[in-house]
Amino acid sequence: MNQSDNARKSANSFTQTTVLAVGYGSTSFVSLVMLARIGLQYRRIKRLAAEDLCMLLAYILFVSQCALYIAMSPIQDKINDVVDGRKPPYDDLLNDIRLLGKLYLPALLFFWTILWLVKFGLLLLYRKLTIGLSMIYNRTWWLLVGFYFVTLIGNYVAFLTSCGTIDGLFKGTGCHNQTRQFLSLWYSYAADTITNMTLIGFPMHLTWGVQLPRGQKVGLLVLFATGVMCVFIATLRAAQVTANTLETNALMDGTWLAVWGMVETAVAVVIGLCPSFAILIRSRRERTKKASYNASGYIKQDGQDFQLQTIGSASVPMKGNRTFWSDVHSSQEELAGHQNSIEVFTTI
Repeated sequence: MNQSDNARKSANSFTQTTVLAVGYGSTSFVSLVMLARIGLQYRRIKRLAAEDLCMLLAYILFVSQCALYIAMSPIQDKINDVVDGRKPPYDDLLNDIRLLGKLYLPALLFFWTILWLVKFGLLLLYRKLTIGLSMIYNRTWWLLVGFYFVTLIGNYVAFLTSCGTIDGLFKGTGCHNQTRQFLSLWYSYAADTITNMTLIGFPMHLTWGVQLPRGQKVGLLVLFATGVMCVFIATLRAAQVTANTLETNALMDGTWLAVWGMVETAVAVVIGLCPSFAILIRSRRERTKKASYNASGYIKQDGQDFQLQTIGSASVPMKGNRTFWSDVHSSQEELAGHQNSIEVFTTI
C-alpha cells in the first residue's frame, strides 16, 4: 500500500482539537445537568431508587468514556501524522497502535452500556405507572426488559466479532473486515432505534388515560417524545460513519466513532434525566399548597405529596379498598379500589 493510499484513508479523520472540544464540552454540559438534578433532590432524598442508580452509573460510564477518548486523541493524532506522511515512522508506533486498540475496546463497550442503562432507568420509572392497571401492562413491561437485555448482548457480540478475533481489537491487526464492521454498526443502530421507539410508545399509551388538564398532559407527552432526538442522533451517527468509511474506502475511523459516540451518549443521559427533573420541579411548585380539591376534582397536596389522578381500566375490578405507597422521594402511587374502577394517584 503506497503513501497516497494511506493519506486518502485518513484524510477525513477528526483532528485532536475537535475530539478534545467535543469531549470536554459534552462532559461539562452533562455534568452541569447532573449537578442540577442532584441539587433539586438533595433536600428530599432518603434513598436512591433503582432508576436513580441506573442514571448515576450511566453518568459515571459517560465520563469514563469521554476520558478515554480524550486520552486517545494525542495518540491518534501521532499515528495519523505518520499515515498521512507528515512525519516519519517512530520507534513506538506499533506500541501506540496496540495501546489505541486497548483503549478503544472499553470505550466502545461503554457506549452501548450507557445507552442501555438510560433505557433501563426509564423503564424502571415507567414501571410505577403500571401499578394497579391491567396485567397486560405488567406483562408488556417485562417483555420489554427481556428484549432490551437480548439486544444489549447482541451489541456486544456483534462488536467483539467485528474484527474476526478479540485479539485483533487489541493489536490493531485483525480489523480488516469492512462488512463485519458495517454489520456491527447497523445492528446496533437498529437495536437502538427499535428500543427507543418502544420507550416512546409505551409511556405515551399509559399517559393517554391520565386525568389531567390538557396542557399538563401535552407536556408529559412532549417529555416522553424527546426520545425522538435520540433516534435522530443515532441515525446521524450511523449515516455519517458509514458515509466517511465508504468515501475513504477504508475501515471505520476511530475519531468519527469517538465524536459521534460522545454526542449520542451525552444526549441520551440528558434525556434520561428529564423525567426526574419534571417530577422534582413539579413537586417543589406544590410544596406550599395545602391539601384540597379544586373545581375539577383533582387532588392538591402540600409538600412532596402532590398527586396526579390516573384512571385505570374499569374492566379490572379490585376487591375492597387497597392503598399502596411507594417511595415518596421518587415516584408515588396510591391505588384505591372503588367498586368496579381503579384510581391511580401518581406524583409527577
